[in-house]
Amino acid sequence: MPDAAAAVTGRAGAAPGAPVPDTPTLCPPAARTGRRRRLWELPAAAHDLLLALSFDTETLRQETARAIGRLHKARCTVGGADVDVLYSIVNDLGRRNAVSEAFQRRLEAAHAATVRRWATLREAAALRQAWSEALQGQALAPSLWALLTHPGSPDLEAGALLDARAWVFRHARSALAARAATQAQSACTTALAAEVASLRKRLAAQQTTSQALLDDARQDAARLRGEVQRWRAACESHPPAAASGRPAPVATAPGLGVPPRPAASTVAVAQVVPAAAPAPQACVSPPPTPGNAPPAATEPAPAAVHGKQVLCVGGMQHAVARYRSHVERLGGRFEHHDGGVEEGLQRLDGRLARADLVVCQAGCVNHEAYRRIKRYCARAGKPCLFLDRPSLARFERALGAAGPHEAARA
Repeated sequence: MPDAAAAVTGRAGAAPGAPVPDTPTLCPPAARTGRRRRLWELPAAAHDLLLALSFDTETLRQETARAIGRLHKARCTVGGADVDVLYSIVNDLGRRNAVSEAFQRRLEAAHAATVRRWATLREAAALRQAWSEALQGQALAPSLWALLTHPGSPDLEAGALLDARAWVFRHARSALAARAATQAQSACTTALAAEVASLRKRLAAQQTTSQALLDDARQDAARLRGEVQRWRAACESHPPAAASGRPAPVATAPGLGVPPRPAASTVAVAQVVPAAAPAPQACVSPPPTPGNAPPAATEPAPAAVHGKQVLCVGGMQHAVARYRSHVERLGGRFEHHDGGVEEGLQRLDGRLARADLVVCQAGCVNHEAYRRIKRYCARAGKPCLFLDRPSLARFERALGAAGPHEAARA
């Protein structure tokens, strides 16, 4: 390709290919006339930069197809890989033809404002200053086009092309880093979204399970409230004992039976008259099943408590200290078992063996503990007080009203 100086000289009237005469200025003849250079007059190294910085691949294909279509008066389509299209167009820009003229017009229209601003710069120092400022910006294509086509640019052309390639390399690295960061962020977002979906699924399953457990607990609470009400009704309908000391018959709640009374020679028991106040809510236990209701009993004497090991099974937990205080005040030794509510039943057998007197508060023990106490006391012949409702007053009356029966037994 002939250089720009030769092309300009040929248009001025000199023979094409004639040597360019030496001149004292560093600018080519075009600079002296003030004419801006055309796209095909620029070095080939500038073409790919201008195209890559100014247009995307689709625009290059469309503009090339229109130029060739106008030339051949037909509709054309440019195929091939993006790199092949770019370098095919660069090859066409080395000379004046339909393609190079089309891109000359597109570049002039796209960068017209920058070209007008650079046209006011006359000195080489001003051009260098403007170019340095352009290298600091984010859009280099308008300034590169304005500099390369400026009449005074040949002295700056080589350095400007190197600077432009360095600028492209630097920004390409930044773009790649930004793209990698975007991809990493997208992958992280996708992973977080999947984790959130998994957590929501687990939460929904746990909510379903919790709701089912809550419904079961509500049903159990309603059932227990009904049992408590029936047990209270049965206890409140219990008539007081006769003045003669004979135990009153035990009232039976709806659906509940009364177990047979054990023989007096087997277990000494005491029937405590129920108080007017209702049973405490802190200690609620299902009533004994039919055949396991607390039997009536005789009354042991305080003399039987003195020096004896008294085992209290069941009762109100917050009143255990007062149970102990009362037994020790009567001269006995106190031991307690909660009747299987929290303590294991395997500990009950050892305490029954150590006890001299057993107080079973039947309303606060489970059925297995009740049956164990009843069987053990019957087998061992140990005295046992069965209290149908947990009450500190009943406990104290049962021990305080103990009379000659137990004293004689002791």
